[in-house]
Amino acid sequence: MPLVSQRAYSRQRGVSQAAVWKRTTAAGGPIPTHGARKLIDPAEADALWEATMSPAGASHGNGGVSPLLGSELARARAAALVVDVQTKRLVLEQRRGALVSRTVAVHKAFSFARMLRDRWQAWPARVGPLLAAQFELDAGAVTVVLEALVREHLAELADERCDF
Repeated sequence: MPLVSQRAYSRQRGVSQAAVWKRTTAAGGPIPTHGARKLIDPAEADALWEATMSPAGASHGNGGVSPLLGSELARARAAALVVDVQTKRLVLEQRRGALVSRTVAVHKAFSFARMLRDRWQAWPARVGPLLAAQFELDAGAVTVVLEALVREHLAELADERCDF
């Protein structure tokens, strides 16, 4: 059978010319090339092509490195790329102000809860006399009852936990 160019052989096999080149001896593969134009014997190339196919169906011009090691390396590179992208995305969101440190968030939540508690405790002294006047009751007694109810309610709320 006559020798053919790498381009013609790639068309014959239905693969890219780069895939054929990766399998030639010039790139560390098993398929020998002949002459200055690096022509290929199709019969010899077909036999060597099938014998060196990886399980994934792609050629590995890696000069004797096992396909399993190559796929592990590719997975490790992909994982490293994913981590790099996620890190850059977090840095960008932090710069935009979408992310806040946990310490700052806990401090703000604590300050807000303390402010709510203080205002809730001051509420009976403000509202007690108004209610007493509306219902013609003793203002001091109404305020004391409201304060007791508010303390009871705050005690119930203190049992609730907010974990983040």
